[in-house]
Amino acid sequence: MLVRDWMTPDPQTVSEADTLAEVREVMNRWRCRHLPVMSGERLVGIVTRSDVLSKTPDIREVTPDRFRHIMTNTPVAEIMTRDPVTVAAGDTVEKAMEHMVSKKLSGIPVVDNGRLAGIITETDCFRMFVEILGVNSGHPRISYDNLAPGNGALQTVLASLDHKGFEVTNLVCFHDSDHGRCAVIRGRGREGSRPSLRPQDG
Repeated sequence: MLVRDWMTPDPQTVSEADTLAEVREVMNRWRCRHLPVMSGERLVGIVTRSDVLSKTPDIREVTPDRFRHIMTNTPVAEIMTRDPVTVAAGDTVEKAMEHMVSKKLSGIPVVDNGRLAGIITETDCFRMFVEILGVNSGHPRISYDNLAPGNGALQTVLASLDHKGFEVTNLVCFHDSDHGRCAVIRGRGREGSRPSLRPQDG
């Protein structure tokens, strides 16, 4: 899974001189929470909806004139994160996710050859996992806990499902501290077959 396959290419951007009001307008218009900040063709920062909200005054606590003054006179340069963490389009999504977790980021600009190519966000990573797990497929889900080490146990599970006419479409294995080695499987019955699954399968 590479970043280029899940990122948003050619994202909306803003410049350092754009104001808080302009950034909020772009975010609302395009329904985005992250905007790369550019100086010409060069990425210089990133601004998030959280940055905007943290600097937006409470209209109940300031006069309308003061509110407009702050929104139209606060440049992006004052609220953005400078020199943000970036990834390349050819990097793995795992690398992007590792940065997100370790550095508490919700979005990362994608830069190739010094030029902005896209942005990858938490939402993109969630989309990837929904696809991997086959959540929207409508196919039955089966889970197995405490599988024995090695590939033999998994091969036995797959052989049993195949014997029952169950065609595997999605398979994820992982280790859980409470349930040991686990597998989550989705699939469907092969044409002409009616797979008989365990009662706890669903």
